[in-house]
Amino acid sequence: MLRLCALLDNENSNWRQRTVFQLDGAAYHKSQQTLASLQALDIEIVISAPYAFDGAPIEKLFAITKQGLLNKDGHKTGRKQFGVVAGLIVQRVSSIPR
Repeated sequence: MLRLCALLDNENSNWRQRTVFQLDGAAYHKSQQTLASLQALDIEIVISAPYAFDGAPIEKLFAITKQGLLNKDGHKTGRKQFGVVAGLIVQRVSSIPR
């Protein structure tokens, strides 16, 4: 998380003003240690309700990937393969001119 914050700080020092991290309700996301760390980094968070898949942005990415919209090469999209597919998506998105 420290590395991510440092990268975002270098890109735009005001990113915290318009960014909210959404976490699921996993015990480790709600632990005092995690919450204290995020507070120390000045990161605003929202903790989703249990089984709130419709409100989780990553679920939308999973869905469009499985539909082939971002997976034009037809890579397998099961749990074991998703990390590879996600990496390919990041490469494609990163190559889009700003």
